[in-house]
Amino acid sequence: MEIKNIVIVSTQRSGTTWLMQVLSQVEIFRTYGEVFREINSDEFGGDPALKPSKFYQEYKYSKKVNSEKYSCCEYVKEILTEAGKVTVYKIMYDQIKRNLPMISLLRDKNTLVINIKRTDLFEIILSRFIAMNSGVFHSEKDVKLPKVHFDKSLFKRRLLIEQAKLSLGPLFVRFFSRNYSVFEYESLVRDFSPLSDLLAKYFPEENFTLDPRKTRWKKSKKTSKHNTVSNLDELRKHFKDASFWNRYI
Repeated sequence: MEIKNIVIVSTQRSGTTWLMQVLSQVEIFRTYGEVFREINSDEFGGDPALKPSKFYQEYKYSKKVNSEKYSCCEYVKEILTEAGKVTVYKIMYDQIKRNLPMISLLRDKNTLVINIKRTDLFEIILSRFIAMNSGVFHSEKDVKLPKVHFDKSLFKRRLLIEQAKLSLGPLFVRFFSRNYSVFEYESLVRDFSPLSDLLAKYFPEENFTLDPRKTRWKKSKKTSKHNTVSNLDELRKHFKDASFWNRYI
């Protein structure tokens, strides 16, 4: 079976940009970021190497296409595909929920779907809150972030919503995908070889000795989070305790 597309499916702040930068080390891969974000090219502030010539929203408006199913598939073929390259892009669970015809992308027989699951819900929500508050989602260097105090009740609601999403999202994606694999983000950070081995099965002629540390974005340090979130210890004590999850899950 010839794989022409690789779709990374996950939720925001789960390490997908890190993964795309690692995969960009493979010569035959043309990697993109979150191409189905509802933005225009001139609004994109992420890694320039992952930027498409047009985001899906721009393409759809320019073509004036009514069928979402048609426009999703044609967008990948017309805008993202490059001769001699395997197209790698990512989709978030929320985007599939808002645009169900995206399922057609997962069902394509020449598409490999890689589901990335970050198991630490607390870190997902904390990272998302810090990014939204500061406007810094990724950075190539250490950035001094503004001090912030997060509302505990709002943090709890976000945690429970994310738990539901991460429980149902992978099941939904797996059901509709023809070629599906799932990996935990935390495990890949420690050992990237399981994903390298999977890719080697589909592309035996390629060298998948990848360096997961060779990325442009810097990860947030624990000390940086403590300096940024004034009530971090309180949030961690309340929401990372097993009794919290036993009450709600």
